[in-house]
Amino acid sequence: MKYYIKITLVLVAISIGFPLILKAQFHKEFIKATILLQNNEKNEGFIRNDDLKAINYAVYFKSSLEEEILTKYDTSSVSRIIVDSAESYQLLSYKPHYSKGTIRVIAWLVVKGNASLYKAYYKESVVFILNKDGINYPLQEDELLGDNAKTTRYFYKEYLKKAVFDYDELIDMVNNSSYSQESIIRVVNAYNKLVSPDSKTPSVENYKEKTKKYVFVDVGGMIKNSSKSEFCIQGVYRLYFPMQSKTSSLNFGLSIYQLYHTESSNYSNYFPINVRSANFKRTLISLPITVQQNILNKKNRPFVAFGASLSYLNEVNDVFEDHSNNGLQKNFGVSFNFALGVETDLQKNIRAKVEYRDEAYSHLLMLGLGYYF
Repeated sequence: MKYYIKITLVLVAISIGFPLILKAQFHKEFIKATILLQNNEKNEGFIRNDDLKAINYAVYFKSSLEEEILTKYDTSSVSRIIVDSAESYQLLSYKPHYSKGTIRVIAWLVVKGNASLYKAYYKESVVFILNKDGINYPLQEDELLGDNAKTTRYFYKEYLKKAVFDYDELIDMVNNSSYSQESIIRVVNAYNKLVSPDSKTPSVENYKEKTKKYVFVDVGGMIKNSSKSEFCIQGVYRLYFPMQSKTSSLNFGLSIYQLYHTESSNYSNYFPINVRSANFKRTLISLPITVQQNILNKKNRPFVAFGASLSYLNEVNDVFEDHSNNGLQKNFGVSFNFALGVETDLQKNIRAKVEYRDEAYSHLLMLGLGYYF
């Protein structure tokens, strides 16, 4: 009994402290930076280490780590941001291929030279911006859109050719390029080398995107029928490593499931005599580690996930005491887990999820809502 008490207390402590620790760690991450404003004012201090999608439109600044109040600078005020005297962001204006208006973004500088390459996001998709002679060329990947899955072309190779047309030898290089950061960098570096043969161009390997970190809190459930239902709450710490894969993530979680079901003695052979039916409650507390692969990195993201879990599983009923599933080896254990489903962004920081999961047992198809930061 004392083992159960100790382990139960540990799991309760983890369930309370895990999300709080992650949230605190996530929110306190700031990096040293200098912000140059459009009015020529210069501010030195720290900016919140948000991902590129957020930085594209605004940064949050404080002059010292001890300050509690943050100052927001957006595209109406920022001119340039320098991080640790190396990495930098620049305010740019460009016109997307199918847009009548002009977009202003705080873009990440990837390559600096006679032709400079920047990276930003436009409608959840990556867009590279090539600046040459004061002209900004948008380089956006073709994508499938609409019910008929027609390809929407953004002609990034044509824009790239316009920028490097001075040198015929680069045209074949552009035609053979793919829409990837490394491939576009090679073209831009080759152009800068031809313009300035004595200049030193950094290698592709020097460009590293930040690891992206998210904390998710989800609640969900499913009522299959009057005799079976299941509910859950989940906390997940998710890491993306963009240099390895933009669609794969490593996830550390805490999950609590409760399954309610009614069984009849007609379908079970372990019921005591004279017991016709019983209401069962199954509780699963788990610490899963999973690798999730998104099929798309868009607003709607089908996914598949797999990994392993450290779990506590217990089942009780309202009629009789059943010891068949009790014991240290039967309640606690390590198991493989598998899941597939779809995540959908509803609003900023709010998502919906449909998921089927097999973890310690086969769960119901669950519908849920979540908040992430």
